[in-house]
Amino acid sequence: MFPHGHPISTTTACAVTAIVLAITATLTGSTATAAASSESPATSTITTTTPPSVTLPAPKVALTARDSRPKKDTELTARSREFRAAVSPLATKMNGIKPSLYRGKYYMPNKGEDFRRCVINRESSGRYKAANTSSSARGAYQFLDSQWRESLVHMMRPEARKNGLLPQLRKLNNKPIHKWSRYWQDAAFWTVLNYEAPLSGSHHWGTFGQTYSCH
Repeated sequence: MFPHGHPISTTTACAVTAIVLAITATLTGSTATAAASSESPATSTITTTTPPSVTLPAPKVALTARDSRPKKDTELTARSREFRAAVSPLATKMNGIKPSLYRGKYYMPNKGEDFRRCVINRESSGRYKAANTSSSARGAYQFLDSQWRESLVHMMRPEARKNGLLPQLRKLNNKPIHKWSRYWQDAAFWTVLNYEAPLSGSHHWGTFGQTYSCH
């Protein structure tokens, strides 16, 4: 019955019922969807984290003043007074009884300088180019070239290598002793004189019939 007392027809009642059922179904479906949505597990979110970059400290480098001289020249200057003497202008001065140019390992002036001056005075009067006409005796100290040249080069080799003079020394194998420079003749004398011990080689300059001796 609608208001005002009008009766409802069967057709109208059925239509109303269908509308009510449709509305109820719609409401029920929405409720179910909401419930399902609330009951479904939460979606997992994976977050990728980029590891922080690592900055390594720069290595500490000691800054030093750079030597402008070539390394080889610096080493020779530091270690070899002999190298400088061997290439000096004095090495070509071939006359006179003067201080020894060689001051290396075998140089012992306190025990041998007086002896050296005596020998050089007696043997050649200070002439480094002296050549004996009756034997192979050569140079200021009158070494017998035929017997001593190869031996002298051999004896002086270790020290020459240390002082950067090995290339010069090798050339002496092909030169008679009186053509060696002043430096190398002085070096040969001191090496022979003190090779085994102080003055151990002094006997090589004996009297041999001379009117005076240096001993």
